[in-house]
Amino acid sequence: MDWDGIFSALAEMNYNGNAALESFVEVSDNMREATCIWRDLAPSGDVLVSEGAKFIRSLVDKYFSADKS
Repeated sequence: MDWDGIFSALAEMNYNGNAALESFVEVSDNMREATCIWRDLAPSGDVLVSEGAKFIRSLVDKYFSADKS
């Protein structure tokens, strides 16, 4: 995904709402088929959310900081 493009566009439109992460780690076989997940995305849902939140925060800091350089 073009995360920089997404966050750049959100910053340009002065978005100030919430963001969410959805974890598809601990899912049933039916859910795997429905979402086309064929491999583990992270060792656990907690790891996925923790690392994902760090990544999202880094983009928020990059595009929404008061002192954009």
